[in-house]
Amino acid sequence: MSSSHADNHDLDKLARWNGDLSSWEDVSFPVYALFLVSPEDKTAHDVFRKYRDSFESRGASFGNLVIFGQHGISTTVRGILEGLGLDLGNLPLLALFSNPTGRTVHTLSLPAGAPESSPPPPASSEPEHWRDVLKRLEDAVDGQSEHPDLEFLSQGTSLRTGREPVVELVSRVLTEIS
Repeated sequence: MSSSHADNHDLDKLARWNGDLSSWEDVSFPVYALFLVSPEDKTAHDVFRKYRDSFESRGASFGNLVIFGQHGISTTVRGILEGLGLDLGNLPLLALFSNPTGRTVHTLSLPAGAPESSPPPPASSEPEHWRDVLKRLEDAVDGQSEHPDLEFLSQGTSLRTGREPVVELVSRVLTEIS
């Protein structure tokens, strides 16, 4: 697909996501998940689908879960990565935050490529941490644990969005690429 299709597709989603984040109130769903991927990252796309199924079954809205990049590396993907101090070498990734007005985002690397193109992992390889994270989030939403403190992502990275909260970073990227 052409870059302009990827740009248009992601820009439309970014505008909708910005609206949802901007109208945020203290709602019952405790986390926001952002997936940044490339079209080749079919395994990460599958991880997104698992999160989407789980989140939707627990009453999450569109604003709680979004993916960018599956149709091409768009200006949206580049802008968000830059705002987080990351680059294309960090793809694919999952970024989690609990409040759009906060300045901390927790990132977790996701499996790259397609399942059939990835060699089987060695027996001693690390587990797929995204599964553990999803389970912790499900337990929190289902009332089996307290509101998740995303600091539990010991296998991830905590990033500061700089001087602006997440919602302002998203709004700025939208303004810059519109």
